[in-house]
Amino acid sequence: MKSTLLTLLLSCFLAVAWTSSAQSRVSPTALAPDEALEFEVDAVHSGVLFRIEHMQVSAFYGRFTGLTGRYVLDADDPSGCEVQITIDTASADSGNEGRDKHIRGPDFLNAKQFPEATFKSTAIEAGEDSTSDRPTFSVTGILNLRGVEGEVSFPMTLIGNKETGMGHRSGLEGKLTIDRRKFGMESFPTEALSAEIELTFFIEGLHK
Repeated sequence: MKSTLLTLLLSCFLAVAWTSSAQSRVSPTALAPDEALEFEVDAVHSGVLFRIEHMQVSAFYGRFTGLTGRYVLDADDPSGCEVQITIDTASADSGNEGRDKHIRGPDFLNAKQFPEATFKSTAIEAGEDSTSDRPTFSVTGILNLRGVEGEVSFPMTLIGNKETGMGHRSGLEGKLTIDRRKFGMESFPTEALSAEIELTFFIEGLHK
């Protein structure tokens, strides 16, 4: 009797575990909207991380918290997708007051003269990451930083897209690398600070 009960309990456990595992593996098709949907950026749940190397021996990180913007998702026609983001350059935060003042100053972001950095997509295509279980996109657009415009391209992933208790929401994540010198940040030699700055963005949007 005990053996039968244990077998039954084990079978139930395995069934629940399998169901939970199957539910966690959401297909890209299930995540992607079947029509064009516009989302407004939720600044509380969005941001941009930056990484730059120091003295060729280490790296430090920071983030921008002041994001606004909108984006459009269209799984049937990725070319119909759009991304428009505005970053408050004075929101740069690396965890050190003195360094943050320098980052926001004339040598780098020059936030007083250029209070906003912007990105606007010019082309979006379906991504080619076959290893991802989420929809991916290849994004090209114009980054305006310190009043200098430059074309950038990067991969973007749709993290999720669904109705929640706080409305219909979706989330995007992407990473790109820029050369700071091309955007007027040339005060420090590359021996002191790397020319390359890695930017990682995470954006949550509410369907309008």
